[in-house]
Amino acid sequence: MEVRGLPKKPDKSDLVGCVLHSDAPVVGKAETSNKLVNQILSNAFWNQIGNMHSIMTDCPQRTERMGWGGDIQVFSQMSIFNMDMAAFYHKYMRDLRDGQHGDGLYPPFIPAEHKHRGKPGWADAGVIVPYRCWVNYADKPLLEDHYESARQFVDFVHKRNPDLLWRKEGGGYGDWLNGNKLHLKGWPGKGAEIPKDVMATAFFAYSSGCLGRMAAALGKEEDANKYGELGKGIKAAFNKAYVKPDGKIHGDTQAGYALALRFNILPKELRPRAVKHLLDQLNRYKGHLSTGLQSTHRVILELSRNGQHQEACRIMNLEKCPSLGYMIDNGATTM
Repeated sequence: MEVRGLPKKPDKSDLVGCVLHSDAPVVGKAETSNKLVNQILSNAFWNQIGNMHSIMTDCPQRTERMGWGGDIQVFSQMSIFNMDMAAFYHKYMRDLRDGQHGDGLYPPFIPAEHKHRGKPGWADAGVIVPYRCWVNYADKPLLEDHYESARQFVDFVHKRNPDLLWRKEGGGYGDWLNGNKLHLKGWPGKGAEIPKDVMATAFFAYSSGCLGRMAAALGKEEDANKYGELGKGIKAAFNKAYVKPDGKIHGDTQAGYALALRFNILPKELRPRAVKHLLDQLNRYKGHLSTGLQSTHRVILELSRNGQHQEACRIMNLEKCPSLGYMIDNGATTM
């Protein structure tokens, strides 16, 4: 808050703060015996209502505050755990359709000028967010309203990349704010960022599979088969292009393993090896995450889901930089 023009410094009692946000009912709350985890959950909740003003906005530390698709794509499931987001997402998806380009590509944020073109992980919000609403709410009307728009987006990516590797119009932001930007003493100087074509192709596979499942929910059997097979084809192309026989993924990054595991891209026999490589990369960064916007929560979830729950808990309880605990120790009350 900034106040100008007063003849003297105000007392705290001279100011009243009022929290404003879209009025989605609170439906979920978690509380544990761990004080730090409770504060992390509180920070996430306040992050949500602090950014929920008809659209979901982003970071307050610079004069931006825009409705970035990458942010809402990553946070959509957590937001649904916290609040009843069904009506909010109906409105959000309508806004996203309004900004969709004629060739099917979504903008990276809404509202947006026409010159802004979406990027992998950001444009994919046009498929992933309505799919999350279907998973949580069985919201068939939302799928009916949005399916054609989502189909146009997947078709756009496929048309531009017939070899099933999302390289054309697949660069963009990558795993935004990854550990390369920290320059911490003792950390590798580079190597944290997932190659952008690896990340893009992983999202292409996931969005195609989600679209196929959406088609099945709507009784569109031909499309369900078409996009289900497309998703399988993209996974096969990903494994051929980017995965070595020992399970190493091109770039050898925490993010690469997290996305490949989360999006179920790897063959069953390579999943344990990918988990081992993920653990090796954690050791390379002294037991800390080197991930960015698109992969941080997915690393923690995939550790927990693949036999490394204690490692996931250890990361959640870290207090040295970089960690959630470090943020909180320095006074953060939101993310």
